Amino acid sequence: MTEQNIEKYNITYGRIVSLYNEIQKLSAKKPNDQLNTFKIRVVNQALKDALTLFGNEYLPINDFSQFDEDELPTNSDVVMVLQLYRDSLHRFRDANSHWESKGWDLDPAQSQEWNQD
Repeated sequence: MTEQNIEKYNITYGRIVSLYNEIQKLSAKKPNDQLNTFKIRVVNQALKDALTLFGNEYLPINDFSQFDEDELPTNSDVVMVLQLYRDSLHRFRDANSHWESKGWDLDPAQSQEWNQD
């Protein structure tokens, strides 16, 4: 992977985890409440960024790429999807990195498709 792609992964993963944590708090209180349009746009952008990283190979849900802003999802729906995307990002990281004593090291030599950038 290029340094630019490693940075893109780190930013995207951080956003997905932050969104998951915040919306999980909302879901714990009111799982069936709907998110507002602004939050859905933010979530959709994070999902889009994740898809550009891992593409169809790590796609967590077939035939799903983002939430419909006209049919606002519930807090619990968004938490479920963010968890699936977080898991896919973990699988992507595992396939494109190796473990060192300091933690995960995203390895440029691991993924040939990323080296083409």
